[in-house]
Amino acid sequence: MNPRWIGILLIVAGIVMLIFSLSGGSSTVNPGEECILRIGQSVSVEGKNLKITFAAVSGDSRCPADALCIQAGEVTCRMKIEQDGEDTYTEFAYPGLTSDYSRLTYQGNNYRFKVEPSPYSDKQIADSEYRLFLIVN
Repeated sequence: MNPRWIGILLIVAGIVMLIFSLSGGSSTVNPGEECILRIGQSVSVEGKNLKITFAAVSGDSRCPADALCIQAGEVTCRMKIEQDGEDTYTEFAYPGLTSDYSRLTYQGNNYRFKVEPSPYSDKQIADSEYRLFLIVN
C-alpha cells in the first residue's frame, strides 16, 4: 500500500477516535475500578444491572482555591441511576477545599467520588471542563 494512503488512513482513524471520545459515550468498569466521567457520559458496572450517567452540575458554590472563605461550599452533580430497569435521579454533593473522595450509599451501592477542576476566582468553569472521578462497589 502506498505510504501516502497509510498516512491518510491513520489521520481518518484518529479523527474517528477523537469524535467518539468527545461524544457522550458509555463504558463498562469492574466494581472498585475508578472511571472518569464528563457531563453526559455514562458508565455501566460489570456484574451489576447498573448504569450511572453524569447528567449535569446543578450548582457549584465551592470556595476558589486562591481565596480565603468562611465556608468551603460544594459542587452538586445530578446523576441518573439506571438499576434493574428503573431510572432515578439523585445528587452527589462534593465539598470544596478537599481532594479526598466523598462517600455515598444509594440503592444498595457504595459510591466514592470527587469532582475536578477546583474553582479559581478569575475563571468560570465551563460544563465541558467538569470531571467526576467515580468508584462503585
